[in-house]
Amino acid sequence: MQVTQGSTLAKRSSTSSFANWRTYLSLAAYLILWIGSVVAIHAKAGLALTEPLLIFAVVGVGFSTLAWFLARRSEPLPYEVRSPKTECSLLAVCLAVVVLFLTWGMDALKIGVLREPWQMSATLGAKLALFVLLPFLLFYLLGRYKVSELMPASSEPEHLRAALWMSMVLLLFQTVFGRGVSEIRHSGLPVWTVALGLPFAFVWLLVEVGLVEEFFFRALLQSRLAALLRSEVAGIVGMALLFGLAHAPGLHFRSAATLEGLASHPSWLVAICYSIAVTSVAGIFLGVLWMRTRNLLVVMLVHAAGDLLPNLVQFVRAW
Repeated sequence: MQVTQGSTLAKRSSTSSFANWRTYLSLAAYLILWIGSVVAIHAKAGLALTEPLLIFAVVGVGFSTLAWFLARRSEPLPYEVRSPKTECSLLAVCLAVVVLFLTWGMDALKIGVLREPWQMSATLGAKLALFVLLPFLLFYLLGRYKVSELMPASSEPEHLRAALWMSMVLLLFQTVFGRGVSEIRHSGLPVWTVALGLPFAFVWLLVEVGLVEEFFFRALLQSRLAALLRSEVAGIVGMALLFGLAHAPGLHFRSAATLEGLASHPSWLVAICYSIAVTSVAGIFLGVLWMRTRNLLVVMLVHAAGDLLPNLVQFVRAW
């Protein structure tokens, strides 16, 4: 099946997906898994229900609804999936490599001999190689895809308008509820340093989280799952679950407690359930934006904007 053969078919595909029984089945399955995971981490790890409920309501439902509304008039760019089964198999291999990197590779780079900013640069290089270059070469050599076919990007006004408004909402949300502004305020960094570092940090994140994650999880994985399952929404759900579960081994094997509020070395059950209940929800609204635009530039810009304030101090200090 082809996700699209042209912009008109792309629009029809994303609209008709809601009448597809696979859409309702995938949504029901995800809700069951999510509820079960929330109950499990509350019972097994003692985590309060507030965090997953708020993330689901605000990020999962609220941001996804807003993304759909902002991109409601967008015409998706042409995007074709030629062989869903074969290409999903290729992505399964790539995903296994990505999981290994997220589990052990990130920590290995952090405890290396390199100091900042070289450590940050090495991490970015590894991400680009595993998330972007490896799958790109596989699809380019085996699938005969062109760069523009794998990475569709456009400055179409409707697309950029949706990206701008969504980015502003995310920045406002991070300003009010995130830790980024507080970290900036207590960092002791001069105002001019922060202001100077702001655009450079955004460009860095445009590559590190924008290109890296959006190309792999949205452009490649979500599109091929949607084609395989014959439902755009099922593609989003499948991508979100795999995105969350890719982080589960890292949660289980980590050596110290982190910001997730879990104890060191949580059990496999807790790690998996937390990945579903919290981590998987984070990428759903970006999946909606990709579905409505098929524009890699849009999701890259929005993702970078959403991560800007929480990562600004770290970037400025590193460089």
